[in-house]
Amino acid sequence: MLVRGNRTRYFVALLENHSERRGSMGIEWSAPRGSMPDGAWHTVACPRLRAESDLSQDLAQGEAFALRIGNLQAIASVYGGDFADSVSSQVLASLQVFIASDPHVFGKICSRATGVFDLVLAARDSTDGVGRAQCRQKVAIWCSAIGRRALAFGARSVHVLASALTAGSMAGDQGLPGECLLAQAHARLECAQICAMARLDGFDGYQRDMAIVAELYEQLNRDQLQFAWKPVRHLENDTSLYYRGMLSALQADGGAGEWDVSRKAMHRLGLTAAFDQHALLQAIDLLAGSEVGPIAVAVAASSFQSLCWWEPVLARLRACRSLGRRLFIAIDGTCAFVSVSAAAALADELRALGCVIVFERMGNDNGSIASLLALRPDVITIEAMFLRLTLESARDLDLLRHLLGVAMAIAPVVVLEGVDTRALAKNAIVVGGLWGTGEHVGAARWILPRCPATGAAWHVNVDHFRRQLALPRYVGERA
Repeated sequence: MLVRGNRTRYFVALLENHSERRGSMGIEWSAPRGSMPDGAWHTVACPRLRAESDLSQDLAQGEAFALRIGNLQAIASVYGGDFADSVSSQVLASLQVFIASDPHVFGKICSRATGVFDLVLAARDSTDGVGRAQCRQKVAIWCSAIGRRALAFGARSVHVLASALTAGSMAGDQGLPGECLLAQAHARLECAQICAMARLDGFDGYQRDMAIVAELYEQLNRDQLQFAWKPVRHLENDTSLYYRGMLSALQADGGAGEWDVSRKAMHRLGLTAAFDQHALLQAIDLLAGSEVGPIAVAVAASSFQSLCWWEPVLARLRACRSLGRRLFIAIDGTCAFVSVSAAAALADELRALGCVIVFERMGNDNGSIASLLALRPDVITIEAMFLRLTLESARDLDLLRHLLGVAMAIAPVVVLEGVDTRALAKNAIVVGGLWGTGEHVGAARWILPRCPATGAAWHVNVDHFRRQLALPRYVGERA
């Protein structure tokens, strides 16, 4: 079963509907505090389809998931413990609504602690492999739907980072029982979320960022965001390498809304996963429905790890591998990787499906040389600041030339960001740059050009990026 981007909007609408009709299907939207003691399993299924007494045997073989609210501690610090308890109850109730409303799966939920859940799902009428994959895709979409919806307590509301990690079959995998696998999955997920969450820099700043993120997700849920496409082109001719898509709001003057402010707020709060999943699925839908040239969609470096939210994206790419050959997945280096080894493994998996891996903004605080050697990106973009500095002195021109040389030793293609004026374009060429992006190269546009039948403007072959680089042996030993 393929899960497309609009499935997440369906689940967001489902939550809105149930928040207005409390008690539907016997499920309370806001579970009373203490109504479900820690460690108590609660089985949920669509009552129209199957009796609860028939589920136990199937769930004993079901797919187990560790699920956590990654930013609950920060919410408790800023808004108070009662707010955090309410958020945990609302997430639990949301999962109950999803399971009870879905005719394809049934499951049970256990609350280990506030904001920490065990979830076991089984698919109806499917083989074991297909059923487990279907359950992973369901959980991924559910977590994104929860992340996109504002959770209110009194007059205030927040968004949460709901992440899940599959633990395997409850019957046991790799010689370990299901409970041990769940405990291990929770430990890995807790470590990943702690690393992904930004440091809490003051309560006022946290609430301001949360308001910015809430507005962005509200626009996303109302379908008010669309891709603005910025070209990456050769600096000396009109050859296009790819178009980078940014989900933006249409302004009154026809331009795109401010992007960096919203994106940086999401990075600081660690709430990028649901947004990134939507952007990737929407880009894949675009590639599947039209003959457009290569496009790039950015995901946060903190989101670039094998958590469940990637499952729908990987399923779409596995089902139609030709899509990956036109999809550049850009890792935004504004924030740090949670795990370089996990990021490298995911990059290898995406590359095997045909995708081109781009690392953006080399030269900022989070793009270390060691990380790039392990990641082995196909394309590297260099932080715009270094090109702008070349207008100041010849020394800065030499600095960019050396940085460009390092990047070209790691990746087959290097792009200079910030080519906004003719003078900057001249300096980019002087230091040896071939590809660039910026206002001088081409402004963002709402309409994505179709791939010409002759391929003249898209003659850069994606296979060009597949060459093996002569890197040191230790690069394969990803730490």
